Amino acid sequence: MRARSYGKHSPRQRILAAMSATRLAERLRKQALTYPETYEESPWGDRVVKVRGKIFCFAGAREGDLHISVKLPRSRRVALANAWARPTPYGLGKSGWVSMTFKGGKGAPMEKIIAWIDESYRAIAPKKLAAQMAEAKPAGKTAPKKKLGQRVALLCKDPLRAERAVRALGDRGVSVQHVETAAAVRRRLDKLDAVILDVGREQDEGIALAGEIDASDHEIHIFIAGIRDGSARKRAEAAATSAELFKPPPGDPKVVDAIYSTLQRYS
Repeated sequence: MRARSYGKHSPRQRILAAMSATRLAERLRKQALTYPETYEESPWGDRVVKVRGKIFCFAGAREGDLHISVKLPRSRRVALANAWARPTPYGLGKSGWVSMTFKGGKGAPMEKIIAWIDESYRAIAPKKLAAQMAEAKPAGKTAPKKKLGQRVALLCKDPLRAERAVRALGDRGVSVQHVETAAAVRRRLDKLDAVILDVGREQDEGIALAGEIDASDHEIHIFIAGIRDGSARKRAEAAATSAELFKPPPGDPKVVDAIYSTLQRYS
């Protein structure tokens, strides 16, 4: 019987390589999350780390390889001198973005990459925020907030973005159920006191749903987050006159504070 050929690597080797790349990517994302006001999202299926709504670090594993992209206004030429680095596609390379690929996660100079993540954060974050890094102190434990009784649903198609919002609102005493489809919201309307619609990915669908809820007989507080531009804002204002509108995502501190304040008034 003829032995099966697996090419250069056996299935076990490929699995181990994928695990290694995944662990390294997770380590780099955790490092990126140590900076002030950073959080993860997963647009386009990739995990990214953002600050104030802007991406400063891509770090993920695909097909067993480690992939990283950061903005390097100072170190770009040094990074691109390596065979595993290239200008980031989609025109980002012209703005100083560099992408790196390490087969099986091997050969990644972690200390250099961590320093480049630092450079990328400083390039993207507002100057006042970047200046806080040296002054930052570990946050102390805060007393748990009194739980509010409202039944709240969050429509969001980005699980990391939703996780951030659910956690932040939970810290304020607001219990939130995350759903991923407009149909799931519609099924719960008679059991909800508030709906948070994250329209970041689906502007039209989210705004249309807000209009449906606003025009219905249900007494539901409507919060629309992730509004991209002035045109979408105008459409949201016209569709749902009672809704509170926000440009940042639902987990943003200002959005969380506003939602909590409204719900607290009616608790």
